[in-house]
Amino acid sequence: MVMGITLTPSYDISQEPSLVDKAIRIKLSGLPPNTTVTIHSKCKVQKNGYECLAHYMTNHDGSVDLSKDQSVGGFYNGVEAMGFIWAMKPSLENKSPYGGRVILFDVTKQLKVVINVLPGRIHNLKDLCYSKVPSLLKFQVTRIYMVPGVKRIEIKQNGLRGTLFTPS
Repeated sequence: MVMGITLTPSYDISQEPSLVDKAIRIKLSGLPPNTTVTIHSKCKVQKNGYECLAHYMTNHDGSVDLSKDQSVGGFYNGVEAMGFIWAMKPSLENKSPYGGRVILFDVTKQLKVVINVLPGRIHNLKDLCYSKVPSLLKFQVTRIYMVPGVKRIEIKQNGLRGTLFTPS
């Protein structure tokens, strides 16, 4: 509560769902002003989990714009609109044979990234596991590899193997 006003955390995503190769704008608002928050993002791909932690200082109005404000710590620093995805590391229970990379083999599936906004700084995934800090805000970002209407055709002919993508 600030000056008799109750803050209700909310978010705005510029495009949902969005193509994986396009940057999106995520703006958070209604957070406590002039405080540090941790943005925790996570996703599951082929039964393997990936996560990212980033620290942001909220503005005087309790907002954070991931495309304009800089991360002040965590898995990346600076202004990185899509850092919450590209900086992901394997979750603690991850047993991926592909190392630390998020690899989606079926491009017809969506990549669903859960964003959790937590008060203060959480420095690593182990601390996050033991943290009892209540979430300020939780939402999902959906990334797609193919626009609706595109057909994916597997080609296996005369020793040739490939995938053909055609518009409908």
